Amino acid sequence: MFHRVHTAHPFIRKTARPNSLTKGFEALGIHTLIREFASSILGIFFPVFLYQLGGSIRFVLFFAIAYYALVFLLEPIGVRVMTHVGLKWAMTIGMGSYVCLYFLLAMHALFPLWMVFVLSVGLYVLAHTTYWVPYHTEFAETAPRRNLGAAISILGVGTALLGVLAPAAAGALITWAGFPALLAATGVVLLISLIPVSSLSVLRERYKYGFFETFHILFARRHRTLLFVYVAEGVESFVSMWIWPLFLFLLLRGNFIQVGVLAAGILAMCVFLRMTVGHAIDRHKGHGLFHLGTGLYSVGWMMKAFVATASQVFLVGTYHGFASIMMRTPFDAIMYSRAADAGHYVDEYTALREMALVVGRVIAGVALLLSLQWVGFSVAFAFAAIASIGLGFASEITSKLQPAKERG
Repeated sequence: MFHRVHTAHPFIRKTARPNSLTKGFEALGIHTLIREFASSILGIFFPVFLYQLGGSIRFVLFFAIAYYALVFLLEPIGVRVMTHVGLKWAMTIGMGSYVCLYFLLAMHALFPLWMVFVLSVGLYVLAHTTYWVPYHTEFAETAPRRNLGAAISILGVGTALLGVLAPAAAGALITWAGFPALLAATGVVLLISLIPVSSLSVLRERYKYGFFETFHILFARRHRTLLFVYVAEGVESFVSMWIWPLFLFLLLRGNFIQVGVLAAGILAMCVFLRMTVGHAIDRHKGHGLFHLGTGLYSVGWMMKAFVATASQVFLVGTYHGFASIMMRTPFDAIMYSRAADAGHYVDEYTALREMALVVGRVIAGVALLLSLQWVGFSVAFAFAAIASIGLGFASEITSKLQPAKERG
């Protein structure tokens, strides 16, 4: 995130970010749509699969903590893969690792549990450390600057339209054919998402800093606001990705179809709102909308602590989805703007953002592992609500970065 970036040739000047859609961004958008469709198929059910595989919430938390802790340690090495092979090949390696992960999990019955745990965590870490930094770097390099909010909102609408029926279909597929069929289907869709990656074109980036220097800069005092904001995002996203699906599954007593239908219904209610928010961001710069959305989103997490029926899940989920659009769309626009403003530091900025996120996720995982069995799910939703408030400081993040040797 905060390091120096070099182009493939030291005398090649980077072009300014475009104000309209480019072929590279269109290809990235198609890839994103297909990838997010795969995420819609599996997303809410993946923690449930791990829960059934290991037989407890503690197993799910151990899996997540091991995964994020290793990502934190190995992210600087993963980014160097991007340096040596380029963005497209790094993304290909990462997405290919996700495909192998889901096919492995589809065949989990053939292996002992410890082997499935070790191999799946290893593939998950390889995928994360080689895919996400190149992806976000490519997005920041090619996204239209003046219409950034609208571009993000259009992608949100597209993914929502493609995925609106996916959770319900996934729930039915699990009921009729089991998790292996769902995992294999996800792997196939992710494999298809690699086709548009071949059309990406961005200058080769070089990650300059050493392994230990990366951690030094991540925790440097001058970047404390950035670290705080993305750690808060990590805490909130951990609860959203790992705890909320388990809460729904247990609340609905293992009814996969009902879980999927509720998720699809909530998603359908939020599709039109995404485009509306995107235009508001471009017109009003998004800051007032962002802070309002952050407050409403935090309240939504507290409301989830009191959900007890399927109808309440739908009502609170719809409200929270609306608040998420108001908060998340400008938040992503701010994040990509800061990354792009970092200029030749764009991939390092992105790398350390990913590391800060996993710091928050490890903190959330450990805290919940120690407290969830004693306090219940309400403690997780309280963590997420508090962390959501911290996201409001995103507009104060600076993009003025410089390598240690230039700081004097």
